[in-house]
This record gives sequence, C-alpha cells and structure tokens, in this order.
Amino acid sequence: MFKSALIVFFLLSMALGHNYFDIIPKYMGTVFAGKEISFKGTCFRKVNVRLSSHGDVVFTSHKAKDLVCKEVYVVLTPFDYHLAWTQFHGKHTVDIDWKPNEYEAAKREGVRIFMVHEGFIDTVKDAFHLYKSLAKADPSELRTLQQSNLGFTYKVRDSPITPIPIDEIRSGDSVTFQKSNFEETMIAIGCQSRAGHSGIAVWNKDKTTLYILESTPELGYHKTEYNDWVRFHTNGERCHSSWCMASILHLKDELADVIERNIDTVWEHIDAHMGSEYTYFTNFFSLLDSSVNALPDPFYPEMLLFAFHMLNEKSPEVMEQYFLPGFRHRLGDESLKTFNDVLQVVINRGMTVEELWAIPERDEWLYNGKHATHCTSLVYKVWKAGGLFDYLGIDIETNEQHPRDMYEIDIYKKHQQVFGDYYLVLPTFSSVPPYSHMNEQCQLIKGKTHYPAMC
Repeated sequence: MFKSALIVFFLLSMALGHNYFDIIPKYMGTVFAGKEISFKGTCFRKVNVRLSSHGDVVFTSHKAKDLVCKEVYVVLTPFDYHLAWTQFHGKHTVDIDWKPNEYEAAKREGVRIFMVHEGFIDTVKDAFHLYKSLAKADPSELRTLQQSNLGFTYKVRDSPITPIPIDEIRSGDSVTFQKSNFEETMIAIGCQSRAGHSGIAVWNKDKTTLYILESTPELGYHKTEYNDWVRFHTNGERCHSSWCMASILHLKDELADVIERNIDTVWEHIDAHMGSEYTYFTNFFSLLDSSVNALPDPFYPEMLLFAFHMLNEKSPEVMEQYFLPGFRHRLGDESLKTFNDVLQVVINRGMTVEELWAIPERDEWLYNGKHATHCTSLVYKVWKAGGLFDYLGIDIETNEQHPRDMYEIDIYKKHQQVFGDYYLVLPTFSSVPPYSHMNEQCQLIKGKTHYPAMC
C-alpha cells in the first residue's frame, strides 16, 4: 500500500540500511543540447556533463580523491532513464537510443542528471515488497523522524484520555489525527503537516448516536460509534494512545447549525458512499499542487519523475493502481495504458509531467464508475453535502484537500484533544480564511510553515 511516491524513497532507505533519506537520488542539474553543466561529485572534485548535438551524454571526471574512484549517475530523458558509471578520470559517454520525438523534447526540457548510491535501481522492486513489514516500524523511530523533519515536540500529557461530554460534539465537527506510524508519517512529511489523517463527527438523524466517519486503506469508508472509536484507538485494536493522538475540531456554531439543518442530505450522501474504497491516488495528487516547489525538503520534482520511470519499469501494476488513473483524467484520455503513453501525449502537447500532475483534481471525475475518496476529502464531501460551502459562498474541490488543509481552514471555534499520551499541537489551527478553489495551486515555501496566500 502506498500513499505517495515519497514512500518509495523512505522504503529504499530502510531496505538498504541507510539513514532515513540518505538513499534519495541527488539531483545534480539539467543539461541542454550543446550546453554543459559542472558540479562536485563525491569522489571526483569536478564533473562536467554535456549533451552533444548527436544526442550523446558525455561525462568528464576530474581530480579524483582516490586512486579508485567510482560514481553512479542516472541520466533521465523524457521517456526513460539510463545508468552511467564514471571510473577513473576522463570521458565517459552514454549512448542513448532516442525514441520518436524524445530528442526534440529533450532539447526543450533538457536531460536531468542524478547521482545515486550503487545498487539503487535494482532494489526498487524488493523495497516495495517489503512495505508491509516496514509499515510496522517502531513508533519511537518514527517520532524521531517527525521531530527531525517536521520539528515536532512531544510533551507528555497527564492522562492519555480526556473525556469530552458527548453533547458538546456537533455534526460536522472534524477530527484530526497524528499517528507515529509509517503511512501517516509520510503524509505529514508530504504536506508539512502536524496531522496525517482526518475524520468527521456526525449524529444520526434523531440525535441518539454519534458516529465518527473515516476513510482508511484497511476499512474504506466506514462509521464507528463514538465511544467504540475512542476505545479502538486507545487499546491497541486500531492504534494505541502511545502513538495515536486525536483532537475534535469544533465548528463555529453558525456553521454547525447549517450542517444540522441539512442532516437528511448529509446522511443520504453518507449512505451512498458507505463501504467504498479508500483512493490512494487522490491523496497523492492532493499533495502536488504546483509544478515547482511541490515537495518538501529533501524531496524535489525531478526525483518524483525519476520514481515514475522506475515504477513504470519495475512495478507497472503500482503505476496503474496509484497514478495512471489520475493522469488519464488530467489528459482527458482513458485509452492511455502505460506511463510511456502518458509521456507521449504530454510531449505532443508541449507540456511537462510536472505541469500535468499540478492540474487540480475534480470532484466530478469518476474512477471505475465511482467517486474517489481519501480521508480528508471524506470530511470535505460531508461538509459540501451539508451545505457548508454554499453557506460560505465558495466552491472547493474536495479531493484537493489534505490533513493540513483541514485543520488550517478558518471555520472552527476551538479544538479539544480526545486521546494520546502526548499533546497534539496545531500551531496554524483555523488560520486560513476560506476561499473558492482553495489549496489547488499551493507551493511549499522552504523554511516556512505557511502556504502563499490564496493559492
């Protein structure tokens, strides 16, 4: 199971025994026809790379630090990737068998150069197969990763459970989770969020039973009675308070009133979607709002394109399950069978893959005849069915939202933590006024905790 291409590289780092992100390919630059780039390697003090007018990529290595120097590079062309080994000083030529139209695209977009660890490529498929065991990584290790990458701090609470009077929770109040597990840590890193999962509270029509609605990979779209939900998330059945934290985010009273007035419509929507599958690809595309600065450190768009090429070769079934459906919708062409088909259309239209993935997800798109739902989009879809966005006078694409977006939108009056051994801190809680087409084109600003305004 995969939430985004970010997981690929985390898997590889663990599988190869490196520190968490050491295995990530290092982007060295893009070289254009007739041009040259230079950089410092790990073994050679200077490396020049040139794309010749004949289409060859020529590496020239200088000033070896050791008598036996070896560096491994990936040359990423629009349609494929190629390995290059540089041993000893001097020239090393990569002969490329260009596909139709590929060299013309390369002259326009350039050829990307990566430095990688030796053995990187051959481990991709095995790393995916290791996912289920790696997903059970020790929570303390994942907390360390959250602290180093996201700046989390962990302050112990007096009690792992805080009883909240059930009548204080209203239909439409959302739930935000922070879990020290593998998938949700990757989601939190992907959107630079204090949370990796979302849910929503809804009373039944006669207000006798409160449910928490969620969409998860394991259970799909489901509902759980509130008291059972608290118990399941503190006794280890679904998670444990030692690595699970959750808070109720209370809607402003006038907004909760809107949801309650439309509760029949809300339940019509819920009943129509109950049991539907969790959709990984909409979660993935919700993280990629821009063709530039779409990923947090230490990731970058060139790396993601590299990952697509590797998956296309090593695990085409993963590409089909998680990425190709979204690409087909964005291109308006359901006949595309492979990532290479997608690339051909992208090149013919004068686009880049980065521009393709930045096209916003649309609520009307169907996948296998059904609407797609991930955890946060479930929350937004319930709000939408309940008339909340009509009341606010805005139009929002629900599948473009992720956990950070949900707790930052300024529609709440307060939040209360329900369970967790540690405090769940939300520094940007309810801080972004709602607006139409919210969070569709947001770039991550390096070193900042906020998005550009009105993105």
